[in-house]
Amino acid sequence: MNSPVATIEVFTLTQPRKVPYLGALREGEVVNPNGYIVRKGNRTVYPTFDRSVLVRMTTKSGIVGWGETYGIVAPGAVAALINDLLTGFVIGRDASNPAAIYDDLYDMMRVRGYTGGFYVDALAALDIALWDIAGQEAGKSVRELLGGGVESFPAYVSGLPEKTLQNTGRIVVLMLSNSPHRWLTMARRPKSPTFGRSSAQRQRLPPTCTGTRRRNERWSSLPK
Repeated sequence: MNSPVATIEVFTLTQPRKVPYLGALREGEVVNPNGYIVRKGNRTVYPTFDRSVLVRMTTKSGIVGWGETYGIVAPGAVAALINDLLTGFVIGRDASNPAAIYDDLYDMMRVRGYTGGFYVDALAALDIALWDIAGQEAGKSVRELLGGGVESFPAYVSGLPEKTLQNTGRIVVLMLSNSPHRWLTMARRPKSPTFGRSSAQRQRLPPTCTGTRRRNERWSSLPK
């Protein structure tokens, strides 16, 4: 029996990293007081830790659904959108039709241009939690609710955090050998310390890895 959503709670999960994403700090890269750095290669901000935003949604009958979303920077922005704006439009709704709720929430801010960024990150967390509840209430997996799916699909490895080519190659082989990962993405920028590594790394890949690379954060080839 379906039950309306009763409560929504938001949490920020932060986990330390031994090495920041994309590797140790390079010349000109400085950690600011909030733990953020701007990578010189792509001029993008990253934290020195791992972080996600979690949502716990509970129905009146006690069914709990969990959602997760991107919280890598300013997770408070995502939490504020959920707590201040979105929760009031989800509580009391029947979670058996997550797509309808998502469309309603998306449309509320579409005319203002909020079709991405923190707003859609917040929607993602709620959407995942709603599908979790819908599956439990229906006694089916989310995959079944969505009409089925494939048994397996290729994954890719990215953001290798090593300075030297030798160490990067060692990580590549470790991550791709005897694993389901078949794709390796490498950023290719003339000023980046990783520029020129792709060919050497490709020679060390296991035969099951198809491989690819990005140029300036754009795909040069896509999985088929």
